[in-house]
Amino acid sequence: MDISPISAGQALQSMRDSDFDCYSAYAEAIDNSIQANATEIYIEFETKQQKRNYEQITKVAFIDNGDGMVPNLIHNCLVLGYSSRFNDRSGIGRFGVGMTMGAIHECSSVSVYSRLNSGEEWLTTNLNISNPSDEAVSIAPPKQSKFPSWLKHLEPEGSGTLVEWDGYDRQVENGTKIITESKIYFGRVFRKFIWSGVSIFVNGTPVYAIDPLYATVKNTKFPNDKPATLATPIKVKWLVPPDVAEHEGQTDTITITLSLLPDDIRGKRQTGTRKDVKDRYIDRNQGISITRNGREVAYGAIPYWPGDSLWFNEIDRWWGCEIEFSPLLDRIFQVKNIKRGAVPISELKTMIFEQINPTVKGYLDSIRKEWDERAEREEEKKVDKGEYISGHGKAEDIAKKKNFEDTSRPVDDPEKAALELIGMITKHRDADDKNVILEAWKTKPYNIEESTWKGKDFIELKSLGGHDVLLYNNSHVLMKKLKELAENIQRNSDSESKALALELKCVVDLLLLAYVKAESKLSSDPGVIDLLETLRSNWGMYAHNYITEMMAIRNDN
Repeated sequence: MDISPISAGQALQSMRDSDFDCYSAYAEAIDNSIQANATEIYIEFETKQQKRNYEQITKVAFIDNGDGMVPNLIHNCLVLGYSSRFNDRSGIGRFGVGMTMGAIHECSSVSVYSRLNSGEEWLTTNLNISNPSDEAVSIAPPKQSKFPSWLKHLEPEGSGTLVEWDGYDRQVENGTKIITESKIYFGRVFRKFIWSGVSIFVNGTPVYAIDPLYATVKNTKFPNDKPATLATPIKVKWLVPPDVAEHEGQTDTITITLSLLPDDIRGKRQTGTRKDVKDRYIDRNQGISITRNGREVAYGAIPYWPGDSLWFNEIDRWWGCEIEFSPLLDRIFQVKNIKRGAVPISELKTMIFEQINPTVKGYLDSIRKEWDERAEREEEKKVDKGEYISGHGKAEDIAKKKNFEDTSRPVDDPEKAALELIGMITKHRDADDKNVILEAWKTKPYNIEESTWKGKDFIELKSLGGHDVLLYNNSHVLMKKLKELAENIQRNSDSESKALALELKCVVDLLLLAYVKAESKLSSDPGVIDLLETLRSNWGMYAHNYITEMMAIRNDN
């Protein structure tokens, strides 16, 4: 006797661990609504409060005003692999597994209600996999039913469909977070459908479109924003796989669109987490959006990207990239049957990189140049106002932000000690200038100043009772070498080299600030202080010897 190759109950249980997360699972239900020509889609979460402000999701419902389904389709719509549009590459669905697999990934019971017009009763059927035995898994023919009472306020007047998930037993995060994040996810994944007139609501709140290019502001949360500047789209022809192609040598077009966000939202360096940036989700905008027939199937950094490790860093949130393709190239983009993820094949990744790299490099140069000019303008304003600029402000500000506890050694008269130090390092300044420096020091726990003195030390910490000063000895070979390296990097006039020089300077500043911070946490016992001074002196001596030797070897070569 022939046997089935699938043990249905256990197979369905194993499929619960498919490659979904909750958001991509929800999106599969929305896909069906869009393919049914819905113009209004409602996602309703029923939750109950647990201890410690944890919201437990008990049910999720997807209601639309789409075309509705005939009885036979209602009966079969939860059957894995069944689809009235199976292998149809004209829409956003194709395989007939997404809605059911998405549902069972999150819950043990899914019901479907549908009708073709307002004069008909709702017909419903159900799939329940709470009991894994094969005998218990079946889908009954549709029967007439009332619309669920908890959703009565959302009942479509005419045709429509409701998909209701119950037995929600796979929740991994607080329901409050899931509901909030789902709005962001839907707004980005279905942005093009929202622009074309589809309205999506989550618990009664409208979902706003989120454009990773930031070039379309229609139906976004900020419709009055200045749009990003679009580059001329790059169109590439790619060979359709032979078993899909209608004729030999058929090609299809891949469209790559790049954008540069407006300078007024880019701000200045180290401000990429401002509130106005986060409100627009720009802080998440580090990667590439891949869309298939207008529906996003992947977003973020592309795995095994040909670009170096500096790609998709914080600065890359200020430009956008969207790659659009049709289902004819599903295999080339390695699209999964659940439409979660798309990774271009290696040859295509290389092509995309080569196509976009020149424009992206131009964007980054433009961004860094604007940041440099803005920083120079701000420093000029500070100087005009009589404010003091140490030249190490970036590191000082970071140390101020991360100064979790006060570990400065006590000083009998901090102001007197500060004035004596200012007198030592600013011999040719008048009293007013010295007061400006003193006031500037008081605003930060650590300040960096440059001086020169004879001796082996390349740094010295001057404790001022909470506004300490780290002195650099510019006579030491280490400090000379660091300045030389930074200047050599800056000789390349491009903005990237200047930015790298500034970053190198900041990293050195932070490294040395971290050391003196660690030093200040030790005992104030005179013996410990003497030991630390000896340590610093020996450190400076060995640094001098090693770097001098390195320079001698280089000169010999």
